[in-house]
Amino acid sequence: MMLKTIKKNKSLIFILVFALIGSVVLLRLNAAPATTFKHPGILLSQNRLDFIKDKVNSNQEPWKSAYDQLASTSASNYTYTASPVTELKCSTSLGINEGFEQAGCSEFNANSAAVYTQSLRFIVTGDDRYAQSAIDIMNQWADTLTYIPYDFPGDPDLSNGWPAYWQNKLLVGWSAESMLRGAEILRYNYSGWDQSDIDKFETMLRNLYLPVLMSDRTGNGNGGVTWAEAVTNIGIFLDDSAIYEEGINMWRHRSSAIVYLDRDGSQPAYPKDLETGKNTYGTPDYIRQLWRMQSGESFIDGQEQETCRDMGHTMMGFGAMANTAETARIQGLDLYNDPEYKDRFIKGLELNTDYINQMLDRMNSTGQSMSQVGDSNWIPSGWPNCNDFKDGGSSAYLGAEIAYNHYANRMGESLPNTKKLIERVRPQKSYGNHMLWETLTHAESGSLNDTSIVQERFPGDPNPRVTGKSYWGAAIHGNGDPARH
Repeated sequence: MMLKTIKKNKSLIFILVFALIGSVVLLRLNAAPATTFKHPGILLSQNRLDFIKDKVNSNQEPWKSAYDQLASTSASNYTYTASPVTELKCSTSLGINEGFEQAGCSEFNANSAAVYTQSLRFIVTGDDRYAQSAIDIMNQWADTLTYIPYDFPGDPDLSNGWPAYWQNKLLVGWSAESMLRGAEILRYNYSGWDQSDIDKFETMLRNLYLPVLMSDRTGNGNGGVTWAEAVTNIGIFLDDSAIYEEGINMWRHRSSAIVYLDRDGSQPAYPKDLETGKNTYGTPDYIRQLWRMQSGESFIDGQEQETCRDMGHTMMGFGAMANTAETARIQGLDLYNDPEYKDRFIKGLELNTDYINQMLDRMNSTGQSMSQVGDSNWIPSGWPNCNDFKDGGSSAYLGAEIAYNHYANRMGESLPNTKKLIERVRPQKSYGNHMLWETLTHAESGSLNDTSIVQERFPGDPNPRVTGKSYWGAAIHGNGDPARH
């Protein structure tokens, strides 16, 4: 098929749409912050960074092996080279098949992970070369990137008007998860990042990242909680409480809807802060389609929205949920133990890690690879009546360490299936995206005093799933209806 690029007049329309969105966002969000944030405070507190350094340098396990694994990667080297692009252009297979130009996709994701990876290596070694290399990567992207198209509401040539560059939203989310962890570490542990460069980096977050993250507020699954974590992180890095609270609000709605519990009734909830654009969203038929369930079959207590898709994407969802809860805990907000979410974490992890453990048992007994098991007709016991079991790649091994550390090591809860999986795959590797070096950063650290929980950030709210406050997502769409935002 002949390569098709976006026509000039079409690109102009997209630019005008994003400019309008960005203008509304900035009007709402440029106010002085009303919240004092704890820094560093994105996934890792200063106490935790000191903990990591001490454990590695005293050759204690599993942290030393996890660090050695990190240090063996090319992304951890201070000779690593950034590959920025002026326009990020990343499509799903739909857009690729239609011939839309692709640019910077793997580079953006890998460079973002490298920033976090080298920042951790700087903390352990104290070698400024790692810090400066990570800063150079961020500076190059802030100096080079000018445009992130999304194609909202969609290209008419694509199925159902699917956005031509929908994958950009996931990549921006992953970058705001991983790159911002490194940025936060270095901003408060290294004096060599010039304020002028920090200002450029912040401008990139406000003017390029945020409009994409808040465009087309539909979808859930691992993407929904990824975008929530991304917005939360940006709020903390910018010291902007309005953005932070929007990210937490997004997380609440999506986390209520991503894991089904028997108490939810006959079907899972649909997140109430999304602009649907369709009157079928939230109907029983649409929920079943979203969860890939057969008609008439019952949902299972602890089933995750993407369980019937594959285990990799399922664990990506749990990973992003836990990352945000860990970050919020540092900032004084306990999402982990909120009764709305605690059972969703524990029951969801226990059910799905049981499936993954059964897959590993099957691999061991048959000699098959992960993909061979996933491509076979085998299904684990207790499987819901949906699609065939799919492995989803190596992400199936990730995403459990952080939540397990909280519930098992801090709170004394029993999560035997999750414990079994973690011990089988430690030290957890990094495969990019947002689940990075979890054994190194969060293994067996329940006694670490890295925060003190204070009052809930939305005091007096009787129903955190549907708040009556006007968040900046409502400002974008011109609708303050709390049932939709």
